[in-house]
Amino acid sequence: MIDDYRNPWFVDLLRGMESVLSDLGYHVMLADSQPGENRIKEASDGLLAMHVDALVIAAEPSESMLAGTWVPTVVAGWRRGVPAGADLITNDDDGGGGMAASHLLGLGHTRIGHLSGCDGASAHRRAGFRRRIEAAGVELLIAESQGTSEEDGYSSASWLLDNHPETTAIFAANDTMALGAFAALRARGLDVPGDVSVIGYDNSPLAKSRYLDITSVDNRSDVVGIDAAHRLLARIEDPALRPERTLIDPVLVVRNTTARVSHGAS
Repeated sequence: MIDDYRNPWFVDLLRGMESVLSDLGYHVMLADSQPGENRIKEASDGLLAMHVDALVIAAEPSESMLAGTWVPTVVAGWRRGVPAGADLITNDDDGGGGMAASHLLGLGHTRIGHLSGCDGASAHRRAGFRRRIEAAGVELLIAESQGTSEEDGYSSASWLLDNHPETTAIFAANDTMALGAFAALRARGLDVPGDVSVIGYDNSPLAKSRYLDITSVDNRSDVVGIDAAHRLLARIEDPALRPERTLIDPVLVVRNTTARVSHGAS
């Protein structure tokens, strides 16, 4: 169960799951829950009505699901709640946020903005980023939005740049928001990375494209998918297994959208 087909994060997650499950005769079915308690419940009820062997929740669980499900369940990615008896497998987003901060600080940036969502992985990335930035004695400027879409990135970056034109580096909560930041920077005649460095998160196909070539924190969502599949298989074999929480270490991938701060901006 996912919550947004538009999010590239799910592509590698599903690829990782299928690399384990398909050879064993399991088929992965998708349900897009979309925000809203009723939509989430409809999506989960629809899957359970098909008598699935197990469930991966890559969305916010509904209130009714938090009491537990009657099939082996793994939650992929940070959520506000985890159903009783379910495993949690996610990227170490706190650590990834710290990696992004260390990279920008190492390039000499001290006027740093962050484009953030409001919950889930965004909150963990923001927390890790903030801790590292503040430990360095640097003020952090945060532009928070309700979502993490390209449009959210554009709106947040526009606010940040209009209110804090001294900004020399931006950390976006994901690569999609970074794309919106590029548009906001271009609209103001600013060059990336000459005027402003930009770093994203997820190392999605967007970041890997030769045209965009975005510096990004790789959350290794394929590994999250692989581990989720193995955990489901173990739980199918032994439903009495104790729930576990697994953190996948992120990796920083440096490309062409970050550079040392220019002398004129330092």
